[in-house]
Amino acid sequence: MLRETIKKARMYACLTQEEMADLLDISKTKYLRKENGITKFDRDEVIRIAGILKRDENKLLTYWMADNIYEYIQNDKALVKDALDLIEKHLDDYETCVIMPHKSDSYSSNNERLIHRL
Repeated sequence: MLRETIKKARMYACLTQEEMADLLDISKTKYLRKENGITKFDRDEVIRIAGILKRDENKLLTYWMADNIYEYIQNDKALVKDALDLIEKHLDDYETCVIMPHKSDSYSSNNERLIHRL
């Protein structure tokens, strides 16, 4: 999804792949591999591309994240809906967790336990 969006936006902006590579300060070969889906754009590149092509950064980052999630889950499609529902239901729990040493582990920095903030 992301690479197609970037390619269309690049062409709309009348930029060649070589010009995009120069603007990103990477080789043309490296850019071609990314736009053709052989390798992936990283988050910082997506942010820079949004600025270069004057596109909504959050929209491009959403496509970037969707592509990464899809790549990770594509072989476990049966579990995807339940996993996404679980994440949505407990997203606030993930944001309110902190790692703290357990009392009995006071002499060991390697043993940590996950606790929730109140």
